[in-house]
Amino acid sequence: MNIVFYAAKSGLGNNGGTRTMLKSAAAMRRYGHRVSVVARIDNFTYFQHPACLPEIPQETDIVIAASHMDIEAMHEAWRGRSAWWMRMWDVHRMPESKIFRLASMQHMFVNGEFMRDKLARAGIGSEIVYQGIDFGDWFPPLVSPCKSRIGILCRHQQHYQYQRFEELFPICCDRHEFTAITHADDLLSWYQSLRFYFAPQTLGGLANPPMEAALCGALIVCPGVLESGLSDYANKDTAIIYERLEDIPALLESADFGKVAAMSEVLINKIGSREKNMQKFLAYLSKIDYN
Repeated sequence: MNIVFYAAKSGLGNNGGTRTMLKSAAAMRRYGHRVSVVARIDNFTYFQHPACLPEIPQETDIVIAASHMDIEAMHEAWRGRSAWWMRMWDVHRMPESKIFRLASMQHMFVNGEFMRDKLARAGIGSEIVYQGIDFGDWFPPLVSPCKSRIGILCRHQQHYQYQRFEELFPICCDRHEFTAITHADDLLSWYQSLRFYFAPQTLGGLANPPMEAALCGALIVCPGVLESGLSDYANKDTAIIYERLEDIPALLESADFGKVAAMSEVLINKIGSREKNMQKFLAYLSKIDYN
């Protein structure tokens, strides 16, 4: 198939969403498909990738919207088969009614069970396609970290997740070391230095950093909310689940690190590799009818 990820409006930036899209496109190419990205702005520098195209090629079989920002422009530029791979419930930028309207315009894929269920309650069908995990890139250190370090990977300090991290600091700083980064050239070493990974996100999809940190030996600390892609793999058997930030110090002191192995099992058996998930995605895409 000739597949296009359409990011003409959203563009490419140094963030997890762009990273996921480019790695997923590369995995599809390894199965013999021609996969391009349409974007007018490309500020992604984490790794090299094929140049973006300015517009959709004529010989395209299907176009996938990269973001809610791209959907209406995609339908103006393309009348053939289309889809949206939704990777977060973005009520931070638009009302929920608009999400439902945009979702009704093409075939839907989501990377979290809670998004599938929210769409279903609005009468919109969707398929779950996780981005999968590059298991060969993430593994625990030979020796566990001596210090009790709590980490978070966040795009910028104004992000609500970082603000929650700052709120946690005065509660736990007497016994634990804190480390927050926006990007690292050597993420593996940083993940391996952690005993705990703090993941306070809500309404997000299947977040990459908590899964990667878990595979590197960190115990995930996250809220007990259902409206998050975290709930696809984080529960009382695989992570530290808190209701209030004030509860976290006691939970850390009684931490069961056996949950790290349980988390790895869930990530391997339920979420799966990027290759496995892209094979599933390709099979779904091949069955989509023309509008």
